[in-house]
Amino acid sequence: MILGEMSLDGSINGICGVLPMICKAEEKGIKCCILPWENQKEAALISGMKIIGVRSLQEVIRFINREADETIGFPEKRSFVSKKGTALEMDFCDVKGQYMAKRAILIAAAGRHNLLLSGPPGSGKTLLASRIPTILPEMSREEIIEVSKIYSVAGLLNEEGCMHSRPFRAPHHTISQSALLGGGSIPLPGEITLAHQGVLFLDELTKFRGNVLECLRQPLEERQITIIRSTGICRFPSDVMLVAALNPCKCGYYPDRNVCRCTENDIMHHLGKLSRPFLDRFDMAVHVEKPQYEELAGDIRPDVGRMLQRIRESAEEHYIPDMGSRDMKKMVEEVVAIQKKRYQKFPICYNSQLDAKQMKQFCRLDEKGNQLMKKAYECYDLSARGYSKILRVARTIADLEHSEEIQCSHLSEAICFRNLEFLSNGF
Repeated sequence: MILGEMSLDGSINGICGVLPMICKAEEKGIKCCILPWENQKEAALISGMKIIGVRSLQEVIRFINREADETIGFPEKRSFVSKKGTALEMDFCDVKGQYMAKRAILIAAAGRHNLLLSGPPGSGKTLLASRIPTILPEMSREEIIEVSKIYSVAGLLNEEGCMHSRPFRAPHHTISQSALLGGGSIPLPGEITLAHQGVLFLDELTKFRGNVLECLRQPLEERQITIIRSTGICRFPSDVMLVAALNPCKCGYYPDRNVCRCTENDIMHHLGKLSRPFLDRFDMAVHVEKPQYEELAGDIRPDVGRMLQRIRESAEEHYIPDMGSRDMKKMVEEVVAIQKKRYQKFPICYNSQLDAKQMKQFCRLDEKGNQLMKKAYECYDLSARGYSKILRVARTIADLEHSEEIQCSHLSEAICFRNLEFLSNGF
């Protein structure tokens, strides 16, 4: 197979989408491929294909005539070992205080749950979200190839020709629907696909256009997006961890009435931009408080039990607030290993992917647990989706504590992190 774009002077230019082409060619039994020099690194990811990188048409002729010399590229096959030092340039140790938010992020990363952060300006919502990739597990060989294919099609592969780190995409709130979801006359992947196997972060959530956010509902549920054009149908993967941040009112300081002067109508109008069906796509929500001066200055160690009492009394025993990204990542990887072992006979890897039938098997509750869930269902006016998401989050919390059964304490914490009903009702 020969791939490339030839200029009028005979030079061969690089093209987009080489990696998925090579994968398909290998499936069809092709053993050798001549392609542009620029694309040889990404093509070398496929071990079963002989790759010949060329710079000009003359080199192609020399190779075909068996006159190839050292100027023609024969790249070495690529390693799938992730480069671990680069992802830890940012660290959760940099975040002062915010113990409840860190706990929520730890749970969300362990089970790949969608997370919503609310709080006043400058409280650290973006700071927290930007450090989530530092605690996510390393990508497997299959995931590296899958993500690299997407970036190859989009023409966004790095110089190494391989995506070793999980993507973190943070589009601006002015983004269009086609840029977020994908599209064009020749469909290209959007931000939700570029974040596949990683994090899609939507900052200033209430500033996004309502129609754009509503279009996310289906791909978030189905973990893929379908784009239909007259020339054909394209399906792009969209298995992402959705993280969003918002201010609870226009000024951002509600419910602190010492600062906030927004009326109830102002607050309802501000939060009314987000529909309840869209909010239902989030598994967890947490309010990010303004850190205390002592926490920022590091003069004293805060009372962990007091900071986490809204979650549950035993949280202090299972979570160290000064934990950095390295230790948090180790905990996440342990929980991910538990999930993959549990679901090895199913086409899922994370608790967030459990369907109704699987939940009956893996999220069973005892009598006390059923009573607690009944009260929560009635008091918070939960939807069926909200009820399921609480059980999935509770399953992840139980895995963090290496518990086979979901205890009432796990349910209580999961319910505490289900603050979406307050948001949808304007607090």
